Amino acid sequence: MLEALFELAAQWQLDVSRSEDILALADGLLELEDDDDTEEGFIDDALAALSDFAFFRMTITPSRAWEFVLDQIEEMRDGAEDDPLRVLLDEAREAGAAVSDSERAAVLESLAIVDAVPQLLDWVGDGRDITQTGGIRRADIAEVAALLGISAIGVAKRTASKPGEPLQVRSATELPALSAWWEALPIADLLERTATKVRPGHAAEGSVSGGALSGAEQVMLVGTFISEVVLQATDDDSLAGQMIAAVMMSNLARIAAGRPPLPEPDGADETARIISLMRTEALGALDPLVQVGILSTTPEGELWLDPALSGVVAMGVLLARTLVDRRFDDLAE
Repeated sequence: MLEALFELAAQWQLDVSRSEDILALADGLLELEDDDDTEEGFIDDALAALSDFAFFRMTITPSRAWEFVLDQIEEMRDGAEDDPLRVLLDEAREAGAAVSDSERAAVLESLAIVDAVPQLLDWVGDGRDITQTGGIRRADIAEVAALLGISAIGVAKRTASKPGEPLQVRSATELPALSAWWEALPIADLLERTATKVRPGHAAEGSVSGGALSGAEQVMLVGTFISEVVLQATDDDSLAGQMIAAVMMSNLARIAAGRPPLPEPDGADETARIISLMRTEALGALDPLVQVGILSTTPEGELWLDPALSGVVAMGVLLARTLVDRRFDDLAE
């Protein structure tokens, strides 16, 4: 949907990087509402996509301009209040906005996936060989995983191991946190992949010379990492995977809004049993976020999120919803 809207914006000579032009695009869409050629539901879907985009931009580069655009588009939308996920994400955004920029920056910089970027770029250097699928070579898994505090080693064949020895994996995809980080880095433009190599991306110039990531780069990386963790649940393209991803997004939105995850279902019938299993699997699929410090576990075993990350997690959920919807729309065609 966003691609189509950006093409429409170009036809109308609007710059989608400007908040006022996004608002003009939304106003133009409303004028198409009575056009006989406009498909039913298109305007609502388009405004929802623009609202998500404005939310995303406001999280990356907070400003009153983008906040105003977001509020205006939300007022244009019919049934926006009927989107329970978006209601939770708006609560999360408000919670995140109450935290100072300096506090948010300190929390973001402490995350392993952010803190380890300069070291990873040093390791990449001018370029490193990658697998045919764009992944980390088996011989490099131990070194790259260690940057995230993961003790693992790539092997062609697993052998008996003793407690405390590195986890033996045949592919980096067996390490969800590492795999999500590796996929998020090119999207955040911190790495660039070719058919055979990986090299520093355009956004990595400051970090290559020893500098820290900018605030916008940190937010983009963490939000993208969250979306990749959710997207991993759909790797088998199954309906079950799609449902687990939906539960993951709902739980993340609830946690970001300061609420507990979805409760266990009532009843003891087959439906309740299936829902309970999916709930358990969806919670377990959030482990990579705990592993890198985005989520933490309380002494009571509950998942907890620092309010400083509420807005960033909300952005990650929006990205995840867009990616999950796109994956299953493509499968349906």
